[in-house]
Amino acid sequence: MALIRPFQNSDTNRLAVAWREHWQTVGPIVSTTSAQLEQAILDKPFFEFDHMLVIEEEGQLVGFSHLQTDPSDDPPIRARIASFCVGQCADRRASAAALLQASIDLSAKAGIREFEVGTVLGDLSGLVGLEPYSGVIGIPDSDHLMVELLTAAGFEPRTQMIAMELDLTSFRAPVDRELLLLRRMATIDERPQQLPTDWRAACAHSHFDITEFVVSNRTGQELASATFYLSDRDALVMDRGLLYLANFDDLSGNPLDVDLAAEVRYAVAGSLPSMVQRRFHTVRAIINSGKPSAPARIDFLTRLGFHHVAAGSAYHRTL
Repeated sequence: MALIRPFQNSDTNRLAVAWREHWQTVGPIVSTTSAQLEQAILDKPFFEFDHMLVIEEEGQLVGFSHLQTDPSDDPPIRARIASFCVGQCADRRASAAALLQASIDLSAKAGIREFEVGTVLGDLSGLVGLEPYSGVIGIPDSDHLMVELLTAAGFEPRTQMIAMELDLTSFRAPVDRELLLLRRMATIDERPQQLPTDWRAACAHSHFDITEFVVSNRTGQELASATFYLSDRDALVMDRGLLYLANFDDLSGNPLDVDLAAEVRYAVAGSLPSMVQRRFHTVRAIINSGKPSAPARIDFLTRLGFHHVAAGSAYHRTL
């Protein structure tokens, strides 16, 4: 008989096993370790033991559900299942359904009214960088079990995300007349950024570094920027050869159009060669497909050589 209970320190190694087994059923082969899960989830000062539920079968932990409340609420009325995994067990669907319902019941008992499942890039969960895509695109569309259970429980997809990747080992920056002109008329400067001053954001981002490349003209006017997340040298969470292209923006006040400003293209394409020299092998970009600029951004990345690797959504339900 399955037993659902709060997390205990002795569960750490089995969390990693459940994580790996869950993702093997979805598709990607991952090698996430207990040390990585500790840094991303358990070591965060906002981690609450009673908000992580684990499920056991025959005395063996086979899955877990990690709840987080919205830090801006007092008292909390919004909660999210930041990560949800069920590995190999006798009846995986029944165990997953029971664990999901227990998470919903725990939230409702605490007065939660708005409930989401799955984190996306920008959420302060601490999961960004964990493989495969769970920290940035919500519940992947390829996770058929979770999609089925959430739909049956009355959840609806609300924030739809697309993951795209570029292999840097064969990357060559595109060349056109506008970019050639910018090479002569503008500079690209790298600016390592400090962690956010908000303590929750700083803790959630503590396992990676943030660096920004800014394109400026001869007068010093800033034209465009590209921001990357990369693994902190002393952290274990992210693949050290992986970059996240977190943002690319026009700083001159012009809205992004279908072709995007040449300065934005220069900020991204011009900064990647320096990352290749630092032995980064992959750059990943996450696009919120619900935003008006999404088609232009996807087209822009495609022309740079990015390809689609996954899609997912954060699911929402009012309790």
